[in-house]
Amino acid sequence: MQKLFTILLMKSKLLLFFSLSLFVGCTHYEPKAEELECDSIPVDFALASARTVVYNDSVFIFFGRNSNGNSKKYYVADIDNLSEFNEYDLPIKPRVSAIAARLGNKVFMGLGTASRQNSSLIYYYDWWSYNLDNHELDSLAPFPGVDPNAAVSWVDEVNNIVYVAFGYIYRPGECFHQNVYAYSVEENRWELICDEGNKKRTLAAAGVINGRFFAGCGFNTFNLKDWWEFIPDEKKWIKRADTPSKGRIFSATAVNDNLLYLVGGRYWGGTETSMYLYKDILVYDADADTWSSLGNMPTGGTENLVSFFAKGKLFWGLGQTSDGKYVKTFYYTVPK
Repeated sequence: MQKLFTILLMKSKLLLFFSLSLFVGCTHYEPKAEELECDSIPVDFALASARTVVYNDSVFIFFGRNSNGNSKKYYVADIDNLSEFNEYDLPIKPRVSAIAARLGNKVFMGLGTASRQNSSLIYYYDWWSYNLDNHELDSLAPFPGVDPNAAVSWVDEVNNIVYVAFGYIYRPGECFHQNVYAYSVEENRWELICDEGNKKRTLAAAGVINGRFFAGCGFNTFNLKDWWEFIPDEKKWIKRADTPSKGRIFSATAVNDNLLYLVGGRYWGGTETSMYLYKDILVYDADADTWSSLGNMPTGGTENLVSFFAKGKLFWGLGQTSDGKYVKTFYYTVPK
C-alpha cells in the first residue's frame, strides 16, 4: 500500500510539473520563422527609445536614452555609411517615448517623458519644428492633450497635417487614451478629431502606407495584438487583421510601398508572469490586409529599437536586449 501511494505521489508531481511547464511556455508567442540573412554595421553610440527619420539619403536619430541617461544629442549619417555618425546638440529637453515625424524638410517633434530623481515622471507637451536643411529650430503651439507619453504619429503630406494618437499619463483610473489629434502645419493649430471607436492604449506601433494611416498593438494593462486603419475624412477607425502574436510593445516599424515591417518588441505579461522579447520581423500587406513573417533577427529579441527602409534595404538597430544591454549595431537585409 505504501509503495502504491509513493507511485501515485510521484505521478502527481510529474503531472503538476508538466501543467506548470505548459502554462509558462504558453505565456508568449514563439516565432517559428527562419533566421534572416543580414549584414551588420557597428556604431560608436547606444540609444534606446529613440526616434528616426530619413531625408535626402541620410538618417537622423533623435531623443532616446543610454546608460548615461536621456540623450541631449542627435545623430546623423549617410545611409551608405552608417558606421560614421556625426553628433550634434539638440537644444530642447532630453526625453524618451517622444514624437519625431518628418514632413518635407522639417521634423515635427516633442511630447514624451523623462524621469525625476525620485523616479516620478515629467510629461512634456512642447512641440517643435526642426529644419533639416538650415538646422533652425522653432517652438510651436503646445500639444493640448492630457496624454503626451508614448503616443504614435502619422504624417499627411497632401494636407500638411501631423496626426498624434493614443498615449499615456499616470492618473488613477485614467492612464490610457485613444484620442486622435490633428496638427495643422499651416495654421500652427491642434484639433481633437476623434476620441472613440478604438481601444485606449500606449506604446503602440504605427505607419503610413501609401497615404493610409495604420496603428495597433501596444498595452492598456493587457498586451494588444489588434491592428486598425484610421480614416481622417470620416474621423473613424476600421478594424484590420490582427497581428499573429499575443501582442507587443516597444517595437519599431518601417514602410516600403504597400508593406509595413513590424520589428522586435516585448510581450509583457505583468509583474507576476513572464516577459519575452520578440526576435521576429512581421510584414503587413495593406492591399491584402494580411500578415506574414519576414524572418527572425539573428541577434535574438530586441526592444526599444529603431527601423527604417531605404535604398531597397530594411534597416534596424540600437535598442536593448533581454539582459538590458544596449545595442551598438545596425543591421540590414534585402527583403525577398
